Amino acid sequence: MNRHTKVVSDLKLHRLTMWGLAVLALWSPPPIAATQTAKVGAYYFEGWYHDTPGAIAAFANEELRNDFPEREPIWGGGLWRGDTVEIMEQQIDLAADHGVAFFSFDWYWKGSPAATANDGINSGLKNFMLASNRDRMEFNINIVDAAPTTIDSDAEWEQVADMLMPYLTDSRYLRVGGNPLITNFASAGMTQTNYDYFQQIATAAGLDGVEFAANVEGPTSLYSHVTRYNAVPGWGAGEVEYPYQSLTDYVEGNDTWAEGIWNTESGGPQSYIPVVMAGWDARPWNTPPTWYFNPSRTPEAVGAHLQKAIDWIDNNPALATPERLVMIYAWNEFGEGGYIAPTVGDPEGAYLQSIRNVLNVPEAGDLNGDGFVGGADLDIVRSFWGQTVAPGDLLHGDPSGNGVCSGQDLDIVRAHWGEGTLPNANAVPEPSLPLMAAQLCALLATLATRCRSRRR
Repeated sequence: MNRHTKVVSDLKLHRLTMWGLAVLALWSPPPIAATQTAKVGAYYFEGWYHDTPGAIAAFANEELRNDFPEREPIWGGGLWRGDTVEIMEQQIDLAADHGVAFFSFDWYWKGSPAATANDGINSGLKNFMLASNRDRMEFNINIVDAAPTTIDSDAEWEQVADMLMPYLTDSRYLRVGGNPLITNFASAGMTQTNYDYFQQIATAAGLDGVEFAANVEGPTSLYSHVTRYNAVPGWGAGEVEYPYQSLTDYVEGNDTWAEGIWNTESGGPQSYIPVVMAGWDARPWNTPPTWYFNPSRTPEAVGAHLQKAIDWIDNNPALATPERLVMIYAWNEFGEGGYIAPTVGDPEGAYLQSIRNVLNVPEAGDLNGDGFVGGADLDIVRSFWGQTVAPGDLLHGDPSGNGVCSGQDLDIVRAHWGEGTLPNANAVPEPSLPLMAAQLCALLATLATRCRSRRR
């Protein structure tokens, strides 16, 4: 090759390269979907266990089974049981697919670490930690320091703190302001001494501290947050049916009889986490007889209640948490009538779908949230391939929730390919620009190799 030919060849290669770079420059990341409007958690009660194989769940009493059979979870198998890792994995997928970001596990002290660890009432948390897909959600702990599972001394509180610390350091534990958050069902039980011990061992474990949320109210020296486990007017006043709206009015407030607990219990120096009541009807357990509201609830009404909680956060950003936390009562309080998990009476998960609609959660595989699983979603996976990202970050290619954009995420997109509705039903699908650019770069590399070989 003479010098003139070489210059012409280099010039052509340079032009091709610049053209390829221009194509890459024209490509921008796929459209970014609207972020979820709240970080929603659901209280999780594991009364649906038994120590004996084949036995009916401990809290599925005869009245619940016979008079309210529609409340049995779809995985109950006639026994109302949910105490296996496999069922927990099913629940994690259902919750995560519908926008529930974390479970708040009711946690009961049983007098000693061994008894607490081995009691089936805490098996939900244990199974969550063993679930292969637990990276799809976060979790936190709701200490139920109430009769008959009270924590009765400073020594017992130290044992509780020691037991909980490994959970608090877990990467999937719920954090507020960077610190793990514990909810305390009976906020009066924890003293300053107990609080100080938590902080001491948290520091030793490499944490900056531990935050606590009080149920209803708690001293500001101990509790940085206030929330509710549930909110029930007419407690102990006899079995009288009221419409579900009267329950939501009690929580949200209205223009007549109810100020709304979101308004009356917030406003202090502590951040407020609004609770959404998915229902209340404790007749199966009947202790004590109380007003009930569950019979008239609907998926649409529960979804509207959740939307009102999000609206409250929008209108009161200084009172809510920066993380925009909302709690739902509850995932699986079947005996008390507060549940969103799919049941015999709701096998398709209409309550979950209503929550999903409010939170604008995309369908599985729809990473960019345009309502269709297609080339744009595949482009996201290609763009972030092999990168470590925030677990579950769809916009960075991690629908599997394992924190790495990888083959698992590609498989999810492929499994749901073509599902949904094209943003423009008449649009003709266009070639993927990133794919075109990649092919162009491969072509340029081939040309460069050929040119170099000719020079030799």
